[in-house]
Amino acid sequence: MAHLGYMHSRGLGFEANNVTAREYFERALKIESNTHALLHLGTLYHDGSGVPQNHRKVCRSSTQNL
Repeated sequence: MAHLGYMHSRGLGFEANNVTAREYFERALKIESNTHALLHLGTLYHDGSGVPQNHRKVCRSSTQNL
């Protein structure tokens, strides 16, 4: 799932779409607690790409799996 999110965020094989990428990253976190998905989702929230910019979610996601 995280790989599909990355591919959508970068436009690799798909048209770049950060909203779809976010959905895949969130699924990967729910299913497998994927740290790559956590990192990329935090980056989307930090940059405000495909989601509203939200630094609280970035901080929460960065400490979620510690």
